[in-house]
Amino acid sequence: MELFPFSYSEFIRFKSLDSGEAAVMAYLKSGGIAEYIKTGIPLILNTLVDDILMKDIAVRHAVRDINSLIE
Repeated sequence: MELFPFSYSEFIRFKSLDSGEAAVMAYLKSGGIAEYIKTGIPLILNTLVDDILMKDIAVRHAVRDINSLIE
């Protein structure tokens, strides 16, 4: 299943916010990852970044030194 992050309009609707500078800043701070927005657990974002680095970048470009990629 392919999931996409919330758009800005979906984010403000989900969070019941009025559109404006405060809502934009909240969206930029937390992003549009639905599971993170619902729970606020930073591990969700860390896991997502690790998955992107390992599955999308390292595998696709045959990176041999994974530790350098992660740092």
